Amino acid sequence: MPVRSLRTTILLGTETRSIDRWGRIKIWAAMPSAASAGESRAGHVLTGRRAGCLTLYPSSEWKRVESRLRGLSAGDEGRPFVRALLADACRVTVDARGRITIPRALLTRAGLGRRATLLGMADHLEIWNPGRLRRKLAQVEPEVGRLAQEVLGEE
Repeated sequence: MPVRSLRTTILLGTETRSIDRWGRIKIWAAMPSAASAGESRAGHVLTGRRAGCLTLYPSSEWKRVESRLRGLSAGDEGRPFVRALLADACRVTVDARGRITIPRALLTRAGLGRRATLLGMADHLEIWNPGRLRRKLAQVEPEVGRLAQEVLGEE
C-alpha cells in the first residue's frame, strides 16, 4: 500500500483487516515506511466526520491539518466545522504489533463491526465498513470515469 515519495509516504490502495473485540485494527503494515521516515508511532489522529468513514492522519499530516484549521475564520462556517471535526477526534498510538485501538463511539459512527477496509488517500488513511465503501464507490463510478477521461486523458 505505501509508496515512497520525496516529500512523504504516499498511501495507496486498499486492504481489508479484522477488528478484534477490543476495537484494535492493524494499520502499521499500511504505513510501514512512516517509521523509517522518522514518523512516530504515537500521536496519529483519528477523526470520524468524513463521508461515513474514519480518517487516520499520521502525525506529520495532522500538523498540516491543524495549520489549515487555524487559518479558518471564526465566522459562521469555520467554527462549526472545526467543532464538528474535532468533537470525536482522538490521538491514537500504534502498539508494538502495529495496531491502533478505535474508540467504541467511532466504531459505531463508521458502522464498523469485525472487518474494516483501509483505503490509502495519499496523505492519510480512511477506515471504512467494507460494504459502505463498495456502495460509495459504485455511486461515484460514472463521475470517476468522466474525470479519468478529463484529467488523465483516459478513454
